[in-house]
Amino acid sequence: MKLFLDSADPKEIATLAATGLVDGVTTNPSLAAKTGKPRGLRWVDCEWSDGAEFVRDRKSGQIAAFVGVTIQFEAIPGSDMEGLPAVGNLRNASAVFFFLGGHWQTVGNVLFNKNPDEAVVHFHNQYERLT
Repeated sequence: MKLFLDSADPKEIATLAATGLVDGVTTNPSLAAKTGKPRGLRWVDCEWSDGAEFVRDRKSGQIAAFVGVTIQFEAIPGSDMEGLPAVGNLRNASAVFFFLGGHWQTVGNVLFNKNPDEAVVHFHNQYERLT
């Protein structure tokens, strides 16, 4: 039997992942919205792009993947974001996954305004590209 955590809270995920009891993480827009990040916005949709960039952490050797996503938000009624036209703009980003214990996992990190290749270039001091 495998145990999957259903959460979008990075602290909760990191704490439970460190125990070694969790095999993976699942999430959804409702859980992401409950974290309050980004404030005043609600995650509406996430579309996955084809392909990924695979990298290795230069210090730890940890394998990671940057996967292209397009995220759509909407303003939470009554928030400071309500009425701002840019709220409806689609946001390109890279979702970050780590290979731990034989499984791909995430703690919910997204690198906004960077496609996977741009993420590798941006973090070239931390990660080396795998070919």
